[in-house]
Amino acid sequence: MIRLILFSALLLAPPNGRAILEQMHARYAGQWFSNLTFEQATTVRKPDGGQTVTTWYEAVQAPGRLRIDISDPAAGNGMLYTGDSTYVVRQGAVARAEAEGNPFLPFVVGVYTQPVERTLKELAPWKFDLSRVRLDRFDNRPVYVVGAKSPTDLSSPQFWVDTARLVVVRMIVRLGPEATAKAYDIRLEKYVPVGKSWLATHIVMQSDGVVRQTEDYSDWQIDRPLSQDLFDASRWTTAPHWRASGVGRDAVSAEAEIRARLDSTALGWNRGDLSQYMSMYTPEASQMGRDSVEHGVDLIERGMRAGFWRTGRPLQMLHYESVEVRMLGNDNALVTGKFVLTGGGRPERTGMFTTVWTRTANGWRMIHDHSG
Repeated sequence: MIRLILFSALLLAPPNGRAILEQMHARYAGQWFSNLTFEQATTVRKPDGGQTVTTWYEAVQAPGRLRIDISDPAAGNGMLYTGDSTYVVRQGAVARAEAEGNPFLPFVVGVYTQPVERTLKELAPWKFDLSRVRLDRFDNRPVYVVGAKSPTDLSSPQFWVDTARLVVVRMIVRLGPEATAKAYDIRLEKYVPVGKSWLATHIVMQSDGVVRQTEDYSDWQIDRPLSQDLFDASRWTTAPHWRASGVGRDAVSAEAEIRARLDSTALGWNRGDLSQYMSMYTPEASQMGRDSVEHGVDLIERGMRAGFWRTGRPLQMLHYESVEVRMLGNDNALVTGKFVLTGGGRPERTGMFTTVWTRTANGWRMIHDHSG
């Protein structure tokens, strides 16, 4: 009987979304981080199906400011978000200002560090119907779903909250004020504890069933001394930046970006997109052939089409193992590991690879490939 009562209690969802936000606030009040910095490998799908991978440097200040530096902070390009505004910065100057905030901010930091009334105000533009609440499961964990009563409703604006940790693990929301803006299904995954708080370190954003952007965090730090000028768009290039210079920190960023690019090439390979796989090479890249060094990405691609891709699709599925990244100064890296080819009714094939990568204007790319 006691077990039955407890189980029934667990199935009861709070009466509305406001009650859930109040639970989230009460659980971590006075314990959540006051600021957060991290580096982010950002993989974006292009209209032609290819992908770009860049490093973003992000700083969050409670209760509601987010600064994003795209690639090298010294270039002065990025965005500043507040609870109700967005500032787009190019070459250190504000290029555009919009009366729209960021839907992540209230959930990542605001709900835990500011009055619930303010969080409700910041969430209002995203049109979550707080009267609709149900219980569901996500990644085999119970969640509260706010904004949709039916499990088949995956179009209404909604957010999903892990019932145990009281953190958001999924959002479905239109990213834009216009009625025609695309609805995005956003997954916040790979949560790790940071102090007495939590941080999702892998973000997946998809629309129309296609992954449009993924984000992988590294080198996160909380509650560090930060200049408040960082969060003033008019002082974008004069504020002291949290990112320390030097090969040590660059190595962390490079490794995250290179690993993300390798993952994206395997993804392209496995879905039959050779152009996505080839995007990791520079145009002048070379590879070790059977009898000589082969130069140029076109020659490498022709070899692929005559071999593993001779049917127009890969003969087997690809993944990488035991990948190691070693920096060769600030702008080059030696990357080693093992490739594994499986499936296709063929025996598994494995081999070791040694590759050399260089930093380019479009991110890290491979300039030499020696795969056995």
